This record gives sequence, C-alpha cells and structure tokens, in this order.
Amino acid sequence: VGGDVVGQQRERAHAAQAFGLVAKKAGGLDVFLRLAGRRGGIVGGGAIATTHFKTLSTIEYVKVIGVYDVLPDRAAEFATQHHVTAYPTLDALLEKVDAIYICTFPQAHREAAVRAAAAGVHICSEKPLAKTVEDGLAIQEAVERAGITFMVAFPFRFIASFMRLKEL
Repeated sequence: VGGDVVGQQRERAHAAQAFGLVAKKAGGLDVFLRLAGRRGGIVGGGAIATTHFKTLSTIEYVKVIGVYDVLPDRAAEFATQHHVTAYPTLDALLEKVDAIYICTFPQAHREAAVRAAAAGVHICSEKPLAKTVEDGLAIQEAVERAGITFMVAFPFRFIASFMRLKEL
C-alpha cells in the first residue's frame, strides 16, 4: 500500500508539473495558472474531471469552487467528494467563476465553450477540441469574439519522459 501512495503522489506531482509546463510552452495560455487565486469551475463530473481536479488541487494558488454536470446526481457526488459546490445549471456556474475546465464528452464541448466565452469566462478544454470541424470553428469564433484565454489540454507532451523520448 505504501508504494501505491508514493506512486500516486509522484503521478500527481508529474501531472501538476506537466500542466504548468503546458501553460509555459503554450505561450501563456495557462488558464488556471495565469488566473492564480481566482475562481475556477469544472464542467462535467465524470472520471476525467476527478483526475484533473486532483491535479489542480495540488497547485496551491488554484481554487476550484464548483462543478456543473448535466446529471445533477453526478455533480452532487463530485461536489461532496471534492468539497466544492454543485451548480444546477451551466449558467449558474459561469456566474461564479473566472475560468472553467471542460471535462465532458467532445460532443458537449461546443455548448459549454461558446456559453463560457459569451460570459467572459476563460477556458481550458479536455481534448479533442470538438467532435466536428463546424463545432471547432464555432468555439474558435466565440473565443476570438470574447477575447478570452483558451487552451486545449495536452499535458503528456511535457512530462519529462515524453520530452526525452521526443529528443531521441
């Protein structure tokens, strides 16, 4: 068991480091890190949201305050598990945060991103950006119109072992 705990801690540390490196390598598109000390929210309460929440919670100046999911029970469970607020609607979450991390299925990225951009909320989105080219272009247009910060998360690119492999 002790080895598992150490392994999990090491994995979270690498993930947090990778997230920070993505932010630096992406030319400052570091949604949560750039907005240090501000309020962040998670859209989607599934397994990947829990993974990203755990990573974000290791960064001392990141404060995730809430979650929204189309399934209220899942949002409530996530909120209870992670000591955040479950919001009944996406708009309710967007009113309370400065940035969101979209952790939904790709077909739901467009709606969340377009609405967040319209609300002036910065966005980090799980990959892929969108399910269709049309959805991706709609997200791009909304982000450009709003002038917000947007990034698609690709943290594994900057994990030390992957960077070393790329050098070879």
